[in-house]
Amino acid sequence: MFCPECGSEVPEGKKFCGNCGTALPQPQPQQAQPQQPQQDQGQGYAAYQKRTPQPHYSSQGQAGAGTAQGQPKPGQPGQPKKGGKAPIVIGIVIVVFIALIAGIVALGSSVLGSLGEVGSGGSSSTLGPKPAISESDAAKSGDTWTVLFYCCGSNLESEAGLATIDFQEMFDADLGDKVTVVAEAGGTKRWNNKQFSPKYLNRAVFQGDDFEVVEQLPAASMAEPDTLADFIKWGTKNYPADHYMVILWNHGSGAVLGVCNDELFPGTSMMGDTLTVSEIESAFKEAGATFDVLGFDTCLMATLETATKLAPYADYMIASEEVEPGSGWDYEAWLTWLAGHTGTDGNLLGREICDSYYDKCVVDGVSEMATMSVIDLSQMDALAEAFFEASKEFALATVSVDDLRSLTQGAYKTSRFGSDVAYNMVDLGDLMRNTSSVVSEHADDVTAALENAVVYQVHGPNRPNVTGLSVFYPLDTSYDEFFYEYLNVVGNVPYAQFLAVMYNKYDSVNWSDYSSAVDLGEKPVEEKDISIKYSEKVNSDGQLELHITDGLDDLAHVHIELAIYLPDKNAIVYLGTDHNVNNPQSGVYSDNFYGEWMAIDGNYVCANLVEHGDGYNIYSIPVNLNGESTNLVATYDFSTKKYEILFASDDIEEYGTAATNMRELKDGDKIEFLFGAYLFDTGESFSFTMGSTTYSKSSTTMEDLDLGEGAYLYQFVLTDVLGEEHDTEFYVQHYKADGSITVESLDDYFK
Repeated sequence: MFCPECGSEVPEGKKFCGNCGTALPQPQPQQAQPQQPQQDQGQGYAAYQKRTPQPHYSSQGQAGAGTAQGQPKPGQPGQPKKGGKAPIVIGIVIVVFIALIAGIVALGSSVLGSLGEVGSGGSSSTLGPKPAISESDAAKSGDTWTVLFYCCGSNLESEAGLATIDFQEMFDADLGDKVTVVAEAGGTKRWNNKQFSPKYLNRAVFQGDDFEVVEQLPAASMAEPDTLADFIKWGTKNYPADHYMVILWNHGSGAVLGVCNDELFPGTSMMGDTLTVSEIESAFKEAGATFDVLGFDTCLMATLETATKLAPYADYMIASEEVEPGSGWDYEAWLTWLAGHTGTDGNLLGREICDSYYDKCVVDGVSEMATMSVIDLSQMDALAEAFFEASKEFALATVSVDDLRSLTQGAYKTSRFGSDVAYNMVDLGDLMRNTSSVVSEHADDVTAALENAVVYQVHGPNRPNVTGLSVFYPLDTSYDEFFYEYLNVVGNVPYAQFLAVMYNKYDSVNWSDYSSAVDLGEKPVEEKDISIKYSEKVNSDGQLELHITDGLDDLAHVHIELAIYLPDKNAIVYLGTDHNVNNPQSGVYSDNFYGEWMAIDGNYVCANLVEHGDGYNIYSIPVNLNGESTNLVATYDFSTKKYEILFASDDIEEYGTAATNMRELKDGDKIEFLFGAYLFDTGESFSFTMGSTTYSKSSTTMEDLDLGEGAYLYQFVLTDVLGEEHDTEFYVQHYKADGSITVESLDDYFK
């Protein structure tokens, strides 16, 4: 069979051309379609057939009255379609930047392999295979499921059509007669389908082979708890079932910022208007509902704080510690599985979601840092209590510089999540391991309780130390709002005392108002108490040396920053940061500059160290990828002494929400390397591109290359026990063609 539009050959049985997306003639007669609500003219269109699972980067208003004219009332399913399923959307827009932003392969591609091949991706699990479900359990009568899908489309939909893709996956799933998906869709400026309008909160139902938009309410903020609560009450009342699952879909930003950044109601504060964990709790309480499963198809929401706060409302929680790729969960795979195993529980369903998600990440080439966990929320009381006791040790550590240093050093080595430290989310189990010298009495208790709570997890090879739940830790204390919002999230006052010291806000809270506050016995360390003095000199071997002359106890760790001076432009260009320093004796640090720096396909890059783990470094490299600004994420393995480019990942977005991340690099991608710089005389900053390459999975390499002759500016960056950074003066490293290096101060260089 050939496409009538572009002439491409199409396998028999396909409904759409895999090349241009044109609908193909079908042998069965055309069936009448249910009447749809009137849509705005000028909306985007997209048509998707079943396809290879792809990469998602994800995750509320008052409800208006009335049912959309021409639609069945809530709870009344429309007439099933005959002659097989048809796509829920018609026509197609080939949106080029979907591939650029979300790493999505051709939308019209056919499925590669069957669902029977799910599980071949090689995901890393710490808990072994899933227990089998007996046929009798799988076929229990009365085991009906209603899945409540709360979809705040945001820019994920308006810019890349990612929500529409997931809706199509739901439609492609074989739901059987016991699984119903009830969706509320809003929060975006533009829908890439004809069924939904940004003017409304669109309520839709998937039942059997049928899809219906059953109600449209006036647009309202999906970041408001009332919007979520109203949807849950409506969904559970009109689509009752034996089991309920609720999924929140959108951006996610961890314990403090929460989820659901509504594009239509953005808010005005620095943190924007998001649905915080406390507001989700409020919505669940107002709705009066509990769930078998609570799911976050968002970034960064597998947190101790989220699980603790929401434990009374669900049996299991499924979420990711790390950012998610743009395509998120594999709805076709796990919904089809659920329809065949309706006698399952949230534990086993969660495992299927984890495995199918990881397999999807493998297909899309973004599995290296992927994570997903299943949390038994009945175990959260024990875990919260264990962490509460450990938090007392964190709080008491704030009066000791030595203990604070150990905590800061331990956190520096701990797995952290998101492409920016501003998210302040680190792995809980890894943190306990790395701070056990301070949290000596309760670290093992936390670890044991954590293992009981995390009943299943998958993670990529570059996330070897993750344990399934993260915790808020002040890696970046730039935003005071994060501290104050955290106080509203959980009732762990001792940990809040620790955070207050790290945020330099201890005196802003009247701790006597809290009965569970720890009596510290003395005043905690403050930033004004920190005093690190140093001197720099060139030693007999020609290396730059940093000598800590006072305040060594206040120092947590040291890294370096490298730049180059361009005399013709009188400009300083940043090359990045690294941990490559020598520490020959206590209080003495020397440079390890040897005239090489990181490069990709022969092009030097601005590589910034974002994580220094046990045996590995993770770097973020700013680039233009096919004309769009983003970052490459790369690792260095100390054992193999090799770099690996993992994927592209965006910066933190406005209001602190996680951007669309983890996008696979494709053969033929155009990469331009970005650098920041400033003019030496005026201090005016600017950015520019220098060097480019065309990506090839088989040949693109990252390595250390000789920099060539030049004047390279080198400085140490000192991090104190409270996490504050202090820059030393730049020194000039003169690198010659013969490999020799001489060092002089910046002042001497400009004399």
